[in-house]
Amino acid sequence: MKIDSVQFKEYSVTFTGALITSQGARTQRKGIIVRVHADDGMVGVGEIAPLGNYSAESLPDARQFAEKLARDISGSDIPADLSALENIFNDAGDYPPSVIFGFETALAEMAAKSQSLPLCRWISPDSASQVPVNALLFGDKRAIREQVESLRQNGYRAFKLKVGGDSLENDIRRIEFVSEQLEEGVALRLDANRAWEFDHAVAVLKQLRGLRIEYVEEPLCLNDIERLEDLQAETGMSFALDETIQDMGLWERLVESDAINAAIIKPTITGGISKSIELFRRVSKLDKKAVITSTFESGIGTAAILHLAASLGEGIPPCGLDTIRYLSDSLIHEELPVVDGCISVPNEPGLGVTFRPGIFD
Repeated sequence: MKIDSVQFKEYSVTFTGALITSQGARTQRKGIIVRVHADDGMVGVGEIAPLGNYSAESLPDARQFAEKLARDISGSDIPADLSALENIFNDAGDYPPSVIFGFETALAEMAAKSQSLPLCRWISPDSASQVPVNALLFGDKRAIREQVESLRQNGYRAFKLKVGGDSLENDIRRIEFVSEQLEEGVALRLDANRAWEFDHAVAVLKQLRGLRIEYVEEPLCLNDIERLEDLQAETGMSFALDETIQDMGLWERLVESDAINAAIIKPTITGGISKSIELFRRVSKLDKKAVITSTFESGIGTAAILHLAASLGEGIPPCGLDTIRYLSDSLIHEELPVVDGCISVPNEPGLGVTFRPGIFD
């Protein structure tokens, strides 16, 4: 079975409400669905969706690279296993992470279908059947209270709050408020998206001592990023790496620090399934948490990341996959609902999700 042809379909969907972060408000999500055809009629799909103001590549750049990659791998064998999948792209050359993720997903889905396996079990026979997720919180106190009350009833055991987009006093009040809403044993994660200079971070986090905060993602701006151990010494907090993954030299230096409790792994940013699994293993060997996370992809990309997370087995920490509910259109029929704090992995061959009518018509 060989690659015969590739189709692309660009999409643009709105968020159900503006997502406010320290980098500003997001109102739209754009991307490209890639559909790969084999010479025997088998089809696999993936998603290329660089995130604006986050990914190194733009969507137009990704489209150009995707068209070139389609030509470069035309006629290649569909991979039989994960090692063969990785080799295809090692041989293809240097391509942006989002493009690799989209094509890897499409080829892996095709391979899984050919073996009548869900994608997660094609990756690993020891896959989990469901993945725990964290809930993402936005808005003012009233909005957060409503979200927490609803989500807590559905069994979420981890909540993530975006911070850094407001004044010191307002950030502290919101964090304290959320912490008060959460019962014992429920994790609170903060995400500052590199919003704070060192002194500001110290001022905020010192006032949060005693709260049950699992970690703070990327608290320091780029100029201060290498002062995480100093920040821990001042505040007693633990931290997680996220954006730093785009600079692997810096990431490799920081991930071994005692100040780091977790690393966020986003396949669209890290460069696909194979690279994400490699990073997961490296982080796990350091006895730190590896949290698999989406970047608000459509249902296609989210399903792929869900399968990837499930392939890592039981016992993974809550992942950042409860995201398609923020999109006005996921592009797929299936809802991938959260039940008791987990998303069940589709059990059909491949991704196990289907396009709504009209996506490729």
